[in-house]
Amino acid sequence: MTAVSTAASPLAPPRPGAGEPRPYRFPHFETRILSNGLRIMVANVPAFPVVTTLAVVEAGATRDPRDYEGLAQLVTRGLSEGTRTMKGEAYLKHWATANVYFHVTTAYAILRHNGVKLGKVDFLLGSKAP
Repeated sequence: MTAVSTAASPLAPPRPGAGEPRPYRFPHFETRILSNGLRIMVANVPAFPVVTTLAVVEAGATRDPRDYEGLAQLVTRGLSEGTRTMKGEAYLKHWATANVYFHVTTAYAILRHNGVKLGKVDFLLGSKAP
């Protein structure tokens, strides 16, 4: 095993040392429960006009509806094995992806309805607009 030198090389100057820690205040999170039971958490940080969405979905075999046991496994197997009428890639492109877009669009509409300032560019590109 060779040791890595921390000395400056002719190609790169030495790295600066760590500075003093700066104070940081975490943003206030507000929790809202919509009429359909959906819980959303919002942290308004005006300096960073970016929307990040994390969906935590209770799913899998423990959430299969009564009389539809195995549904979660069937759907996930479709991604790798395909179905009777679609190969896995077609299933992903034409069924699963469409469902993701539907739910993202619905979340976007719910956020807009509840006063979150979002526009088309936020939906399409986030902060990477041309």
